[in-house]
Amino acid sequence: MQEMIPIVDCHVHMDVRNANDYELMAVSGVQAVVVPCSFTGEQRPDAGSYARYYDRLLGLEKSRAEAYGIQLFVAVGVDPCDMQDEATVAAAIEALPRYFGRPGVCALGELELKSFTDLETSAFVQQLRLADRHQVPILLKAPRLDKHNSVPRMVEVLARAIRDFDLDPSRIMFFDLTLGTLDYAWKLGLGGYGIPVSPTLDSLFVIHEKASPEEAREILARYGADRLMFNTALHFGFGDPLALSKVLLYLRQKGVLIDDLRKVFNGNSRRFLWNERI
Repeated sequence: MQEMIPIVDCHVHMDVRNANDYELMAVSGVQAVVVPCSFTGEQRPDAGSYARYYDRLLGLEKSRAEAYGIQLFVAVGVDPCDMQDEATVAAAIEALPRYFGRPGVCALGELELKSFTDLETSAFVQQLRLADRHQVPILLKAPRLDKHNSVPRMVEVLARAIRDFDLDPSRIMFFDLTLGTLDYAWKLGLGGYGIPVSPTLDSLFVIHEKASPEEAREILARYGADRLMFNTALHFGFGDPLALSKVLLYLRQKGVLIDDLRKVFNGNSRRFLWNERI
């Protein structure tokens, strides 16, 4: 009988998913999920509107997950898509430490750069420095559009911040990377690299690039298992809540070492986010 590998999905946006997805994830072996703060389309006229979002994730969303036996953790942060003005962003960032250490909060994120404006870049670097000061893990998200130009550009901003402010790269995880973009960020020697994986999705509404099972196997062979974290990156678009269990089955059948599978589906996330031994 094959050993069951418990799964941690370290990047999902379950607050925009149907509760049925929780049930499917639970029966397929998912024990814990991490929900980073992301664009919601809501107006954020003041810092309190960010706090209400965090509280909703830590309250209602956490209870939805627990109803299916899944632990839910939240990363809090100011997403560039939700930025209104400089004063509101500054106040929202200043308030973030109030959530560090709260039950259920495991990191700061997700941070990304979309338009690379002065406000975006300043808020990005401010949050990197804040999390580093408080020794909080940082979750970065690769831009979704024009990845082969935007990811290297974001890596440059990150590398400069690490150098100029002596940030600890081992506390930074960069996710939404793929076989074609992982190499850009790998040279930074970060603490983790999140790879969205899924069987090929045949749908008109697939808007998120994910590594196929074959590509996941190639990534493992090329980079090793020690810092990779496979996840579904489920969000408002079309996605498969069973993706991790399906990719795990594929990799087992292809002979990937059980120790490597434990790392990329569970252990690396627990080590990075909760400092647990693997």
